[in-house]
Amino acid sequence: MLVVWLAEFPGDKHLVFYGEKLDQSSITKTTKLSRTREDQLSRLANQIENGQIYQQPVKREIWRHEA
Repeated sequence: MLVVWLAEFPGDKHLVFYGEKLDQSSITKTTKLSRTREDQLSRLANQIENGQIYQQPVKREIWRHEA
């Protein structure tokens, strides 16, 4: 089984515990995604119209964590 999650931070020393007694663990592999962008159609917080925050795609720093 693979456990994968995305985050806006790289983190440090992530572990996934598993097994009946959670007595086994796996260290995660963290990779920074290089092509992620937020575009002008994204709605953030209380935004009610397109383009209020972003007028064009902007780079986002996103990390993929996998164990």
